Order: sequence, then C-alpha cells, then structure tokens
Amino acid sequence: MKKLFFKTLLFTLPLLFIFSINASANQTNTNSTTTVIYDKNGCVIQPTTIDTNPISPKAKIRPTSIWRIKKHASYFSNGFTGSGRRYGGYLFVGNGTKKFKISVNKGGFGLYTTTTPGNPVNISSYFNLPLSGSPYTMNTGTYFYFFADNPVSGQNYHVTGE
Repeated sequence: MKKLFFKTLLFTLPLLFIFSINASANQTNTNSTTTVIYDKNGCVIQPTTIDTNPISPKAKIRPTSIWRIKKHASYFSNGFTGSGRRYGGYLFVGNGTKKFKISVNKGGFGLYTTTTPGNPVNISSYFNLPLSGSPYTMNTGTYFYFFADNPVSGQNYHVTGE
C-alpha cells in the first residue's frame, strides 16, 4: 500500500508542477501598461500615430488633476465648447479596476494614455474614439485623458469603472 502511494505521489508531483507553470504563464500581468480599446461591435481600436502638430491655437492646458475611478463609479464631463484643441479636466486611473466603459456624446474624442501623471505630455499611446463606435470598452493599467479638436458645443464623455 505504501509503495503504491509513493509511486502515485512521484507520478503526480511533476504533473502538478507542469500545470502550475502553464497556469501562471496564462495569467495577465497586473502591472501591464498596455491599453486595449474595443468599440460597440467588439472590434479592437488600433492606436493612432501621435500627432506632433496638434490644432492648438486656443488650447487649454493638459490635465494634471487625477480622478480615481472605482468599480461601478462614473464621471460625466462638462460639455466642451470653443475652438482649437480642448482637454478634459482630469487624468483618469482605475482604483481597483482596469476596465472602463466610455461613452461619447455629440462628437468623438481623442484619448491619450500616459504612465507619468505629473507630465501628461509624455504620451504612451493615442486613440481616436469617433461617435459612431460608442460605447467603448477599455482595459488599461495607465492614466488616460480626453481631448477634442474644435468640439461641437456641449460635446461630452462619460467614463464608468467596470
């Protein structure tokens, strides 16, 4: 009986080790700075080449205040007005979540991601979020903020932690 137990143990231990390695290889890195955005049809939105000459004759400054969004919490932006590039008032980051639902109204927005909230000009990626693809689902571990070029009066966005 003891021999059978030890033979079974010797056979199953290597298998447990192999399965634990495979399971850990398939886990998502929680410190990842990769951002993935899906439109309302589930299609991946590809990052856009970062514009080094944005429309900015009347641009507001980039946001430096941080808004931490918890799961199921929401933020509704004020309506954008004016001409030129207009930035949202906050850098957003998840607080216990890395998944967000984004809705845009009256017009599309650009979305920048950054890993340096003290210097939001240091952009990691840029996404174009047209009105036609709303609502969007985003997975990110970085800070992000919104902007609009020559916004439609009252154009706004809504972010919810999921």
